[in-house]
Amino acid sequence: MRTAIILGLGILFAICGMVFKLDNRRLIRSVTLTHILFLGLTIFAILLATVDWGFRGAYTERIIASIWFATGISLFGLYRKGKAKRILKVYSGLYFWTIPILTIAWFIPRLHFTAVVFGLGIIIDGEFNRYPIDNTFQVQTSRQGMLSGCPSLSVVESKFIFFEKVTDNFVEMSECYEKIEPSRISNDSIRIILTSTNSEIIDTTLYLPRK
Repeated sequence: MRTAIILGLGILFAICGMVFKLDNRRLIRSVTLTHILFLGLTIFAILLATVDWGFRGAYTERIIASIWFATGISLFGLYRKGKAKRILKVYSGLYFWTIPILTIAWFIPRLHFTAVVFGLGIIIDGEFNRYPIDNTFQVQTSRQGMLSGCPSLSVVESKFIFFEKVTDNFVEMSECYEKIEPSRISNDSIRIILTSTNSEIIDTTLYLPRK
């Protein structure tokens, strides 16, 4: 929902920019710098993800990427009627026309599945729930959309104030679970009590990942 709102605001801003022919240099400069900043943060987040790190917060990276994409859409409305170079108009147009093209593809039988995959991937935030263990560790359940099945279970470790390390698939589950109770046992282990949807209870002790 967060992503849909941010992208919707970007589209609305772009349309207003074209309708009212906005040509305010300060506004264009501000949106451009914001776009560059969040583009850099998005690239940095991707690099962090290669080593299982990320910015703190379950939705932080999603919001950063959404603002980057939304400001790219907004620039189309500012560059379209202005004196910007053609390459900037083409660049911003790639952002603006992505969503309309996916919407059109949704109604074309041969492209419907592709539109669903990419469209939902852009718009849907996913479902994240976090259960704190202490000031450093949390257990996280996550599910990306309706087609992902049972949530995956991960351990999140806070790193250097602004970052965190996520160890995915911390527990392999054959059943979906509806209740989770983590607790700290020692400096390097935790106890997790899982209750599945069919009332199966799993009580296990797990080693905390540290590197």
